[in-house]
Amino acid sequence: MIQNEHPGLQRWTDVLAGRAEPQDLAAVECILQESPMFQALGLLLQLGCGDCDARIEIKELQEYHRGGTTGDSVNGAIQALLFDAAIGCAAIARFPVLGLGSGVGRLDIRMKRPPRGPRVVVSGQVTKTRRNLVYARAELYAGEELCGHATGVVFIRLANGAKAQLPL
Repeated sequence: MIQNEHPGLQRWTDVLAGRAEPQDLAAVECILQESPMFQALGLLLQLGCGDCDARIEIKELQEYHRGGTTGDSVNGAIQALLFDAAIGCAAIARFPVLGLGSGVGRLDIRMKRPPRGPRVVVSGQVTKTRRNLVYARAELYAGEELCGHATGVVFIRLANGAKAQLPL
């Protein structure tokens, strides 16, 4: 488990349960990085990267990441998970206070070629907001090669269930 470098910050389970509301982007990144999904799949998250809102990298490709007919490319389910996480995390990076009650409600993936390691990275960027919706796009690279892209819509709710009012 990653050590929390932010004094007084609640664990990710407290945040998800609505008992804590992180304000600091670095704190949000730490909470998400500590989550079971990121830990189990060996994913490295960066929020607010400069050229994107969220970047997720598979630290080291493992056999369980692989699939396809030849077995040397990243499994389609893992690719979908990476796109979903990048789009969701991009929205959380842009609106960290509201990230407690968000979920990707629509995800459209277009693959160009199978991603093969050793380095697989997906980056997510918010493109617009409207009421309680965050629209985002993501691109998946294997090394320098673009392998696919996705668009998605993230629905935002506050921890208490009230609808969010995002800046337009």
